[in-house]
Amino acid sequence: MPFDMIAWRRSGNRITRIEDDQREQSPVKIQQLEHALHTAQQKLMRACQHIRLIDEKLRDVEVRYKRAVKNSRNSFHYNQRLNLSILSGIKMMYFEYTTKMATEVNQLRLLYYGDSADLINESDSDSDENENSTF
Repeated sequence: MPFDMIAWRRSGNRITRIEDDQREQSPVKIQQLEHALHTAQQKLMRACQHIRLIDEKLRDVEVRYKRAVKNSRNSFHYNQRLNLSILSGIKMMYFEYTTKMATEVNQLRLLYYGDSADLINESDSDSDENENSTF
């Protein structure tokens, strides 16, 4: 089937493919699509802001961790290592969520505008993962 005849339907958190004869081009559907795109973009931006905040917290905890190791404060060292582990896990969950939302935004942009933006950049995520590996 040619690419221009493929459409997608959003139901809840799922986006499914629909055929040309199932499409509804009413203004109400277009408004719903516009609203879904706007909401998904807001969620994606908010998740990216949270990742930046978590990165800042990770840097702060890493400084405290290194200071505790340097001063041989084992109990503090243990607590900071746990904090690093927890924050790293939270950051990974946000990465998964932003990847899912970026895919959804791309699909909605394809429906609404007829194009899609490359919101997922593999080189950026690889450099962030290597940057915070302290264990």
